[in-house]
Amino acid sequence: MGQTLQLSNRTYPAKPNTRPARALIGWLPEREAHAILSLPAKPRGRQPEHVRRIERAHAAVASRPEGIDQTGILAEPGEELREHLAALRAHPIGRQYFEMGLRAAIVDLTRLCSPQWLVHSDYAQRSGSLGALLDAARQDDMLSLARLTLPLSEAIETPLTFDQQRNAWVLDDCPPNATVVANFSLQLEPVPGIRGTGYGFCIAQPPSFVRVVRYRGRYFLKDGHHRSVALLERGIARIPVLVETLLEGQPLGLSDTLPDSILLGPRPPRMTDFLHPEVAVDVTHLDSRKNFVVQCREEQIWG
Repeated sequence: MGQTLQLSNRTYPAKPNTRPARALIGWLPEREAHAILSLPAKPRGRQPEHVRRIERAHAAVASRPEGIDQTGILAEPGEELREHLAALRAHPIGRQYFEMGLRAAIVDLTRLCSPQWLVHSDYAQRSGSLGALLDAARQDDMLSLARLTLPLSEAIETPLTFDQQRNAWVLDDCPPNATVVANFSLQLEPVPGIRGTGYGFCIAQPPSFVRVVRYRGRYFLKDGHHRSVALLERGIARIPVLVETLLEGQPLGLSDTLPDSILLGPRPPRMTDFLHPEVAVDVTHLDSRKNFVVQCREEQIWG
């Protein structure tokens, strides 16, 4: 007879779970714009109200002057961030980015381009700790912003239940970047006189940094769209970030982004466009969830 300890995690479409979002339909092709406006229902052809909304958004983009001035978009961090950045360089994950050549800077979000066409608008409501950091963020307090944009740690806040029928711990609706970082065993004495060994896994959420990339002459946000839009909604535009520069010929390397013909074209979308009523719209977006199941299953083996 033996026992098997299993850990499984999977990302799956949550039905009928949805999330509120903002979509940059001014840059989406008509077919894709219709599809996102129709969610969560299946598209039912060209709905007149959607046609008019998309045409207005496309016209608003086409009427903009060409080009974008990003001169002076970056500034050096001040003395108030010295200790925080020193701790970030000493952090195992932060140290990797600095060794790869990234540097810390203060970026002006109002002139930063967005390669992404959709952001979820319930960022602050999804986590109590993140909501608290947003509430504490102040434009005149760079350290309060660095705790959100360049965090040294991130806690996992997710419901933990024990499934008696499956003899399993279940962590439901975990952050997308939560992962198994270690496994362990330790001696236990759950009740006096009964000793045993406990087996388990350590599940953690590595800190996620707001990152900017210089790609073919333009600065784009690479990671941290939801935090950045949430800060812009609060009137905060200058934030601490990590910056990298791609070499000539290196791809942007992001998924679910607008094509280069738009990003490098005469009228690229900016981060502030997510708040612009003429080119962006509130939509309902299908959600996905990640869960972890830690199960101990008893097996009997013959032979």
